[in-house]
Amino acid sequence: MLEGLEITIVNKSKAFDPFFKARIDPEFFQKRYILMYAKILALHNDLISNIALVTDGEHGNAVTQTEGYSKYFGARNVLDGILNDNGVEYITKEHHEKLKKTALKPRDVLISCVGANIGFASIVPDNIGIGNIVRNVALIRSNTQINNEYLLAYFRSEYGKSLYYRMNTGNAQPLVSLDYINTIPIYKPSQDFQLAIKKLITNSLENNELSKQTYSSAEIYLLKIIGLNDFKLSDDPVNTKSLKDSFLTTGRLDAEYYQKKYEEVVSHIKAQKYDRLSNLVTIKKSIEPGSDAYSDEGLPFMRVSDFNKLGLSEPDKKLSSAFCSDNAALIKKLKPKKETILFSKDGSVGTAYMLRKDEDLITSGAILHLTVKDKNEIIPEYLTLALNSKLVQMQAERDAGGSIILHWRIGEIGNVVVPIIDYTKQKQIAALVEESFRLKKQSEQLLETAKRAVEIAIEQDEDAAMLYILQNVISQVKPKFILQVLVSDQLTDFDLKEATDDFLLGEVVPIYIVQETKPFACLEWAIPTAIVVVLGQFAGGFFGEMGKDAYVALKNGIKKLAKKVRPINFRLVGTKPIDESNTQSKTFSIETMTKDKTHIKFLFDNEGSMDDWELWIDKATGLLEENYLQDDSEMQRKLNAMEKPISTPVFWVYKKETDSWEPHDLKKVARSQYENHIKNQPES
Repeated sequence: MLEGLEITIVNKSKAFDPFFKARIDPEFFQKRYILMYAKILALHNDLISNIALVTDGEHGNAVTQTEGYSKYFGARNVLDGILNDNGVEYITKEHHEKLKKTALKPRDVLISCVGANIGFASIVPDNIGIGNIVRNVALIRSNTQINNEYLLAYFRSEYGKSLYYRMNTGNAQPLVSLDYINTIPIYKPSQDFQLAIKKLITNSLENNELSKQTYSSAEIYLLKIIGLNDFKLSDDPVNTKSLKDSFLTTGRLDAEYYQKKYEEVVSHIKAQKYDRLSNLVTIKKSIEPGSDAYSDEGLPFMRVSDFNKLGLSEPDKKLSSAFCSDNAALIKKLKPKKETILFSKDGSVGTAYMLRKDEDLITSGAILHLTVKDKNEIIPEYLTLALNSKLVQMQAERDAGGSIILHWRIGEIGNVVVPIIDYTKQKQIAALVEESFRLKKQSEQLLETAKRAVEIAIEQDEDAAMLYILQNVISQVKPKFILQVLVSDQLTDFDLKEATDDFLLGEVVPIYIVQETKPFACLEWAIPTAIVVVLGQFAGGFFGEMGKDAYVALKNGIKKLAKKVRPINFRLVGTKPIDESNTQSKTFSIETMTKDKTHIKFLFDNEGSMDDWELWIDKATGLLEENYLQDDSEMQRKLNAMEKPISTPVFWVYKKETDSWEPHDLKKVARSQYENHIKNQPES
């Protein structure tokens, strides 16, 4: 009669323990919870309330908007281990000022504490900007005893997440109050183990950011190819149309539909090779099973809020086994396959994501399944990026506008015009997109490694956990090569396409980061150039791992950038006299780190020819290669000979008299300029 039931017998004193607010609900005393709790108490531990600030978001009803001063994060933004701003809403500066308690800081840990996704934890990235949280998200900020990165891994582990979930009050709407969160015990490992976890989480954050930047580079590259990167759209509110060219053709009478900016985008696409989406893909609809089919367990049911252009989230809705059994044949047909493009038509219309594998789930009727008809004409990764670009987003905005809840009709979606660029360029964009998702996957693997390492430390010991970390980090996929290029915001019309083509030939992924032009209080030698090639990620394994093709592609791409930027005339202005002896280019430089982590910067003399510059680029990369592969390198010997302490970055200039790169000691330059300044002062 009791087969399959779980019975736990506890003392009355424990069941009514005031520390747990006299919990007597049977779920609280499940055996797995009791065993996990005892396991943590048997180790070095402390209550979360003793090692961290625990608070939650605003308890009132905030007035939010699509744009504003501060991002207002909810539970849906904390599902993936790293806080994301997908679909985030905003609050005003005035509202933010009233919510200082919930103002986010980098590396804060956030955990959902209300609703179906209770217990999901994420960390706040370093560059998230100004943000606050809603009531259903708890904020945990550690003190000096323990680091936030470890707390993230702990609360994502089976132990931390289960003990957190245990504290929910079991209502129809699950809730973990701050009082209950404060009673959760935290396993306190050694500082060495905490630092190992912190490094994993930091690397995960870095890969996640590189993933977003790489995807953005692909978007920018597409716009450059079709000539829309600097295209100025009309803001003219008036557009005159005849009845024949408006309602009788489109069936639309709303004025917003006929704004000139929409016509201009479509006309620009049609001025080159293009096709309608219905000619490029087959379009399949999914189903809406209704809320009666939902269950706590079962087949994942994905809705529009469960995916974005960068990936999928764990759906919070499931379809019951009974519904799946009754509709087995239909469900089998509707499970999306690898390279299917999910495309939203309701709510957040026009969001596209290409599946990297067959998925065991069903999507809602608001998500269409697109399958490319001819992959020799258009690559699925390229098409997905094009659908997410402003080219298609503006068509979605035009078609789906005019209603409170956005809805994009399938007939209109089929008529979307898509640019068909050169197939080689499609492959290059596809390579950027896939690199973005490879980095994202690696970020997720690092989070998973950190989580599992904490579990092993609890179940076995720290030595076993450290060995697991070492084995998993070593076994990760060998990275491709990321190149950061800092570009002045004054170069609005600068074309990076040729250099990008060369980089991509060797699977070198360039990420272009726009830098704000602003005043600098420093020697003019130290002012950033208009283009800065940063070889940061190449440090360490770059020269040992990079193949010949990638190495050649790297140098060729750098040379293309140098050649493109060299003719641009930049000059320095300031309140102090400019050093006329400084003939170094204000437009181009290369920055990197040496083997011993010394920050260096190669400057290029304007008095040299372009042939000279190309030779100097070859010699600069040669110096770096020798520095990384040999213990006693020429570069290291020259750095060792400099006056100590060395000021960084160390500037290197090419000396024609020695036919080599030489470090330029800024301390000597500053001392010389100061002495000249004193000498030229009038006598009093």
